[in-house]
Parts: sequence; structure tokens; C-alpha cells
Amino acid sequence: MDIEWIETFLIAAEEGNFHRASERLNFAQPTVSLHIRKLEAYWGVRLFDRDGRGVRLSAAGVEAVPFAQQILSALKDSQSSLAMWRERYRDRLIIAASPIVAHTYLPRWIHRLHAQLPHIQAAVQVAESDDVWDRVISRRADIGFARRGGQAASIHTEVLYEDPTVFVAPADAWDHDGPLITMADVLERYTLVTGNHPLIWPDVLAQLRRRFPWFRTMEVSRTDITLHFVEQGLAASILPLSVVRSSLSLGRVVEIESSGLVLPMTHTYMLWHEEAREAASSFRGLVRTYMSGR
Repeated sequence: MDIEWIETFLIAAEEGNFHRASERLNFAQPTVSLHIRKLEAYWGVRLFDRDGRGVRLSAAGVEAVPFAQQILSALKDSQSSLAMWRERYRDRLIIAASPIVAHTYLPRWIHRLHAQLPHIQAAVQVAESDDVWDRVISRRADIGFARRGGQAASIHTEVLYEDPTVFVAPADAWDHDGPLITMADVLERYTLVTGNHPLIWPDVLAQLRRRFPWFRTMEVSRTDITLHFVEQGLAASILPLSVVRSSLSLGRVVEIESSGLVLPMTHTYMLWHEEAREAASSFRGLVRTYMSGR
């Protein structure tokens, strides 16, 4: 039996049409038909019946689907397990992290993981904070790092660190030989990018609108893209300090005095299932130790 026969059979069963199956598989349609005929010969049953312009599973085909799914799943599991063995890993840790965390502290934590727990293979899923929660709750991730808190049955959370926000503008906004640039100057010259953090913007925008009702805004959902727009001279924004620290030190953006604007403090939350595996527990301890030293 060829595993391609199994894959072809399952996709054809989903589509109910050999032509659409061939498009998904990037095969010629005769190849799909050939795979099905070979699998039928191997199992000794007819898997499909003609149904107008398409096909439908025969009674035997319906019975065969769960067996085919088990075969394909077992093959993928074996490939993953043997790859871990080949690379000398004994365990695997699935980490879900918001883009902010993935761009800032996560690489340092994983560096510590590689150094101190080299038998654990890390797999990183970058997702927005709501999705990080969903992945940990559904056990699609062993541990999560989100930019919002919450509550869910069987899920433990803790505030890992606080992160102040700063008002930043493109580096070319700053004229070292001219007068001190103000927030009003920046808002008159640049569009303000909003929407890049789930919690900070409603209150900040209300404060700004009371003082500067004329400025323009543009929503960008991701902090890394927001920072890129600021560095490229396109816009100004308010971002967590951890996101802009490197750009500030390199002179790619400048921090603008907030002039009485109350900027919020943001937080990063670590979350895990109460029945977390040992790899997740070990990584939690490593992360806590690293952050306690900062």
C-alpha cells in the first residue's frame, strides 16, 4: 500500500469529486482515479459509486474512512516521534505566544531552554491573545503568554511582568537644532496608529480627543507592523516599552514627551493548564527565574 493512496482516498471522500480532489492534491485527475483503483484492489472492495457528475462513498467506503484516518494519523505521529529521536529530543513543548512576547522576551526564554533543558524541543505558535487562551484551554498548547488576563476552568494564570507604554514618532520628527517637538506637533504631522493592543486604546483616545480633536488615526492590529510603520516615517503610535526599546536605542524612533497624557501600564500573563506536563512546569520555572532577575 502507498500512503498517497490513503491521502487521495480521504480528500476524494471529502470533495465527492475526483476533479476537485486532483486540484487540492496537485495531481492530474487520472492519477486520482489510479490511486483509488489501486486502493480498491488492495482492500478488495469498491470505495466509490458514481453520483451524477461526482462520486459518493459506497457502503464499504464509509466503513473504510476511519481506518484510513487512523493509518494517516499513525504515519504522521511516527514521523514526528522519529524526528525527535533523530534530533535527540525526549519531549516536546508547545508554546503559544502573542506577537509582542514573541518579538521581545520569548527568544531569550527559548535560549535558556536550549541551554538548560536541551532534551526538550520547543514548538512556537504565534497568535493574538484571545487565541493564545483558546489554544491553552483546548490543550493545543502546553503553555501560553498573552497580553490580557482572564479566567477559565482548570487554567492557572499569573502576571509575568508589567510593561509601560510610550508615545513614539519617526526619528526624522526630531530636529536636534530646533525647538523641542511636542505631542501636538507629532499629531499634526503624522497619522496615529491605533488598535495594536487589546486594552490600551479606548482610554488613551478619549484623552487625546479632548485635547486634540483634529488628529487622524489608522488602525493596525499588530504591534510589530505598527513599529515598522513608525520606523518608516509613516506614522506615530503608543507602544509597550519592551517593543520599542531596541528601536529607541538605535535611533530608529524617538520618544515624545506625553505632556500630561496618562499612558497605561500593560501586562503579560503566563497561563497553563492545571494538569500541565513536566516540560511545561520546567519551562515555567525557567521563565520565572529569568524575569525575576530583570
